[in-house]
Amino acid sequence: MKVGNILLKNLSENKNVVQFKFDDAGSYDSCADDYHYYIDRLCEPFVRQMVNIACLKPGQRVLDVGTGTGIVANYSAKLLRNTGLVVGIDLSEGMLKIAALTAKKLGIANVEFHRMDAENLGLLSESFDSVISMYAIDHFPNAAQALKEMHRVLKPG
Repeated sequence: MKVGNILLKNLSENKNVVQFKFDDAGSYDSCADDYHYYIDRLCEPFVRQMVNIACLKPGQRVLDVGTGTGIVANYSAKLLRNTGLVVGIDLSEGMLKIAALTAKKLGIANVEFHRMDAENLGLLSESFDSVISMYAIDHFPNAAQALKEMHRVLKPG
């Protein structure tokens, strides 16, 4: 009987975690425009430095986890000069919409944006040369699982 209660408690907790993720992501939808305005102005030097540390090279496949409005993904894609591919993932539909619109406005063709959970990446193992993420780790209820998933999709080496 106790095992059943523990199982039910775990199922209930998992449901609450999933709801938390979507509620957290959804809280950005209504303010995505303002977020983009400020993140673009305040974080651009940090983005440049972070992407430079990643040592991205033409032709690489790059994953940006928790892409938000796409500042890192779009900067990375521009740096790759339309070679390779940058994939930005996030759960916020509002943020992803702005990311895609920004890429289109800037004429960036080698970037894609998808709604996806960082703790359960729907991506092939060993399919990316680099995985980058700016501030997203604070939003993952199970950060260790998200990091395992990021490692799983990285190519060896």
